[in-house]
Amino acid sequence: MKVLLLEDNLGVANIIKGCLEGWGNSTLHLRTGQAAWKSLNEVEVDLLIVDWKLPDLLGTELVRKVRGSARHRGLAILMISGQAGREEMIAAITVGINGFLAKPFTPLQLKEKIDEVWKTARK
Repeated sequence: MKVLLLEDNLGVANIIKGCLEGWGNSTLHLRTGQAAWKSLNEVEVDLLIVDWKLPDLLGTELVRKVRGSARHRGLAILMISGQAGREEMIAAITVGINGFLAKPFTPLQLKEKIDEVWKTARK
């Protein structure tokens, strides 16, 4: 699976990327929403993992753009966030994510959530 990882914290990104690649996935890591949007229009990916809070926009804003695009409407999206309150989760679900994972999380929790997102996005 080809994964676009959108995470501005390099420490968190390196951990996630290490897990993803250890599980046999190809990972492209970017740090801003604008870079991710540009890349999504140039490269095909199977899964978008997007952080809630980015330097240039909220992850929900990017998800809204993705879901509004005919090309990316069916893309599997997992949102990760240190802000995992009820309001954040409702906002993320409303814009069209397939799954939500609160930070901090373990590699096993990440793997389980990715598997769940992949299954639900492909139905």
